[in-house]
Amino acid sequence: MRIRMAPHWRVNEDFDPAVAHLRAVAAATLANQGETSSSQSNSTVPNNQPSVKRIRAPEASAVTRAGEVLDARAKNWAGWSQSMQLLFNLFEVNNYVLGRVTLPDHTSDPEGASNWQYNDTFAQNLITTNISPREKVYTNGCPTSHRMWLNLQSMHKSTSHLHQQNVTLLAVTCAFLTCQCLAISLVSQL
Repeated sequence: MRIRMAPHWRVNEDFDPAVAHLRAVAAATLANQGETSSSQSNSTVPNNQPSVKRIRAPEASAVTRAGEVLDARAKNWAGWSQSMQLLFNLFEVNNYVLGRVTLPDHTSDPEGASNWQYNDTFAQNLITTNISPREKVYTNGCPTSHRMWLNLQSMHKSTSHLHQQNVTLLAVTCAFLTCQCLAISLVSQL
């Protein structure tokens, strides 16, 4: 017996990330083969490909939260920044946030410049949706995701380190006081 599925139950290939990824890989492979054969046949043909490719954000757009928001009161920079690095890597914008991808020239590479702007704006959006309203004072007005990241890092990385030092100092102090109280009680029993 053959089961017939209703048309609305079929997998929509346009929204299936696996199918979209396979299509992108196939298109890239064909494009690379075309570039290779055209460069072998005529080396004077300029490469009209943009220097920066647009990220494929809609495929995984449901995953834009790091789990917790950055909050100075929670002193959660270390865990938050690690979660954000995973998000940046997932969307292939880590190099934008770290300032490693430069904006192409608008006149010689308009499509690359447009793609860069889109990718960096997406990275900025990832940052702003994962910080508390109090933290936005450090990111408002920043022109790039790299500048946002540097501002947040400068405000939190050092304070996170100082917080860890304070916790360690408190633990050592408590251990010392416990030993001192123990010694006093032993001496008083003699």
